[in-house]
Amino acid sequence: MFNPLNLGAAFSLAKLQEEHVLSSRKSWRQNSHFAEKWPLNSVGMTDIANNSPKNVVPMRRVNSSHMDEKRKKGLCFHCEEKWNPNHVCKNPRVYFLHGEPSDMQEVFDTEDEVVPQSLQNSKELVLKGVEELEVSIHAISGCINSNAMKLLGTIGSFSVEILVDSGSTHNFLNPLVVEAAKLRVVEDGALQVKVVDGTSIVSQGKCEEMIKVQGTKFLVPFHVLTLGGCDIVLGVQWLKTLGPIQWDFTNMSMQFEVASQKLFLQGLLSEQVQVDAGIRMLKSPFIGQQGWLLQLVPVQPKLEPTQTLPAVEEVVNQFLSVFEEPVGLPPPRAFDHRIVLKEGTPPISVRPYRYPHYQKTEIEKIVKDLLLNGVIRPSQSPFSSPVLLVKKADGTWRMCMDYRALNQDTVKDKFPIPVIDELLDELYGA
Repeated sequence: MFNPLNLGAAFSLAKLQEEHVLSSRKSWRQNSHFAEKWPLNSVGMTDIANNSPKNVVPMRRVNSSHMDEKRKKGLCFHCEEKWNPNHVCKNPRVYFLHGEPSDMQEVFDTEDEVVPQSLQNSKELVLKGVEELEVSIHAISGCINSNAMKLLGTIGSFSVEILVDSGSTHNFLNPLVVEAAKLRVVEDGALQVKVVDGTSIVSQGKCEEMIKVQGTKFLVPFHVLTLGGCDIVLGVQWLKTLGPIQWDFTNMSMQFEVASQKLFLQGLLSEQVQVDAGIRMLKSPFIGQQGWLLQLVPVQPKLEPTQTLPAVEEVVNQFLSVFEEPVGLPPPRAFDHRIVLKEGTPPISVRPYRYPHYQKTEIEKIVKDLLLNGVIRPSQSPFSSPVLLVKKADGTWRMCMDYRALNQDTVKDKFPIPVIDELLDELYGA
C-alpha cells in the first residue's frame, strides 16, 4: 500500500493502518446472527457459574501487545514454553473467535477506495522522515570518473584513501577501517543504501569521526558500508558543509573557505604511476590498499656475432695454449704458494651461510664444473670457509670464498718500503 520506500516505512504505515481499524471498529451487537443462535447475558453466565463451576472455561483475551512481548522472548502466545514450528501446548485450550458484524465488512470493502485524510497526512510525514541514501557505482567498483577525486588522509593513526564523490548523497566508511581503528559504531536501523545501477546494500551502522586531510581536520558523520575502491567516501552531505567550492576537474583540485580560512586540496592524478620497493609496500600504513605488483627486469639486447679480424685470428692460433680453457691446476713453479698460520692456531672452520634455493642450485653447478676441470678435488680437511655468490655484469654468478676468519690468524708478509728521500738522493747526477 502507498508503495513504501523501505521496510521501516512499511512498518510505520502498517501501524497507522492498524490504529485506524481499531478506532473505527464498532462494538459487538446482540442483534447479529450470533446473538440469535447463542443469546448471552450476564445473568445466564452467573447462574451457570454458580451451578456448575467445573464446566465453565475461563476466558482470556490475547491482545497485540501481549503477542509482541511473547514474540520478543520467543515464547508461545498461550503458554510459557519456548515456541518452535513443532510446538504443541501441554494443556489443551478452547479458542473462541470473536466475529465482527456485517456492517464492519463494508468498512473493509471500501477501505481500498476511500483513504482517510489523517492517514494520508501521516503517510506523507513518514515519507518525509525516511532518509534515502545513495552511493555511486564508482565508490563500489573503484573506477574513478570525472565527478570524483581521490585524496590521501588519516583517521586516527591509520592512512586512508578518500574518494570525494558528488554522485553519493552521504558519507560512507569501509568496515575494514572501523575494525582496524577500533571505531565506535551505533546502529542505524539497517538502512537501505541505493546504488545507481538499481541494487541496494544494507548499511552496518553509523559513526562520527575526525579525519585529517592535507593538514586540515574535519568532523564527518559516516554510514558504515562495504566499499570496493576506497576507504572513505565523502559525498554531497560533506560538500554542503563547505559552502561555495571551486572544483577543477582538469587538475583534480578544489578550493573552498572554512571559518574565514581558504583551503586548497590537491587530488591524486590517475596518470601518475608510482614505483616503490616491495619491502616498503609491505610496511605501508594503508588499511585496504590496492595496486599493481610489477617486476622490472632489464632486457639484454641480442648481440650479433662479430667477425674476427684475420690478424687477430692468426695471433690466437699462434698462442693457442694461452687462450684455451684451463684444465687442472697450473704446473709447479719455483715458489709454491702456502699459508702460514700463527703458532698454536687450531683449524679454522666456519659454518656455511644460508642460501636461497636457486643459489644453492647454482653453487652445486659451479662446484660440479670445477671438479670436471680439475681445479678442485674432494677433501677431508678440517679447514672450511663459507662461499657466497656475486652476480656479474652479464647476469651470471661468480662464486667467492669468505676467508676473513682465516686471514685473522694468518702471518702477514712484511715488505719494508724504502724511504723516498733516499731514493731521490740516489738519482743525484743522473
